[in-house]
Amino acid sequence: VAAAADLVTFLNVTHDRKIKYWNVGNEPWLQAERPSMSTMGNFVEDYFKPMAAAMKTVDPSIKIYGPDFSDFYDEAYDDLFGGDNDITGLVPGKSYYYIDGLSWHRYPQADNADPAVAGAADMLERVIKAKNKIDFVNTLHTRTGDNALTWGVGEYNSKSGETVHTFANGQMFGQMLGYSMKYEARYIATWSMYENSGSRTGTDFSMIDGNGTPRASYQHMKFVTQYFTGHYADGMTSDNNVVAYGAVKEGRYSAMIMNRGGSSFNYTLRFNTNAIEGDNLK
Repeated sequence: VAAAADLVTFLNVTHDRKIKYWNVGNEPWLQAERPSMSTMGNFVEDYFKPMAAAMKTVDPSIKIYGPDFSDFYDEAYDDLFGGDNDITGLVPGKSYYYIDGLSWHRYPQADNADPAVAGAADMLERVIKAKNKIDFVNTLHTRTGDNALTWGVGEYNSKSGETVHTFANGQMFGQMLGYSMKYEARYIATWSMYENSGSRTGTDFSMIDGNGTPRASYQHMKFVTQYFTGHYADGMTSDNNVVAYGAVKEGRYSAMIMNRGGSSFNYTLRFNTNAIEGDNLK
């Protein structure tokens, strides 16, 4: 607890770095050597509340996220977010809350699964759970405006180095970026920038190859960074193998169109809901 407060003091008071977003804990179920999930609510509450309260005593303006489990474990999140070991309430005697955002990690684990299809579906299932959970808590505790609970992803990628470098993994990233906008994430952070020499084996979860060449995951993030601004625009397509979403700001339109199948298409793109004529992909 003292170390947590000292870190906020060092960065935000002594050096005035104005660090706004913080996480308490990293994959606590794994760190605790995989105990029964039924015990994790009490385990996390015991360290999370004292640390969060101490950190916000130093700087009440910071936003704290957690608990960053290695997956969206329903039992633990039900317990901690509005359940028996609720960590989403006000710090006693204060106008601020222990926690400001629900966060989790995920590496879709199915062997030989296509990241662009199965991996994206796996991530979407958890995104929807996260959004539903924060909506429930915000209603429960009447948390609105700047006090409303939000959600984020602390780590995500495909399962292994053999999959991470593929174009399909880039398409999973592209879809995950769309989900983050549609379901109003505060952040989603990939793991990682560069590791295991970019070897495409083992624990290589890099965004670039060993020779410095950007991978598809990097390129999809780059596209969104460069071209997406303003408001999210949901997309519809006439083929399930093709996914699309967009953004619009002051007459500027951007679209992400991803073909996850094996066929090529001529397509017609429209930035409104009017019907499209003809036989092209729509």
